Amino acid sequence: MIVETAAAFVSTISALSSVVKAITAAKKFSDDALALSERISITREPQNNSVRALAATTIDDDFIKIATENIQRALERLKKDWRDPSVTQAGKDSSLEAASYVICSELRRIKTLNGNALPGDDRFHELWASHGCPSI
Repeated sequence: MIVETAAAFVSTISALSSVVKAITAAKKFSDDALALSERISITREPQNNSVRALAATTIDDDFIKIATENIQRALERLKKDWRDPSVTQAGKDSSLEAASYVICSELRRIKTLNGNALPGDDRFHELWASHGCPSI
């Protein structure tokens, strides 16, 4: 069960990160950045060593599920805001920042629950660096 939960977490956080990065890049070229980002972004498959590393931790399965749900909600809010023509550009930018904040928050929780270290040495560290997550 923990392996499936870990895989869901890695997949979900990767999906949100891909959308955030694609929108950030696409904002320069299009008012409808989400539609463009969905065409150009490819959600990274969960990397096996990330899944194994998270599954090998002593973090309770429920905490990983909660983190996954929080990230999924952030992704849905981001998509909703970017699709809604009544949301101003400032509102869209704010929802993009909020999504990146959720990524950092959930990674920080995983890090804290894992003895102040991110599991593994690949995807989590890449996400931490690429979203400018601050140290705790």
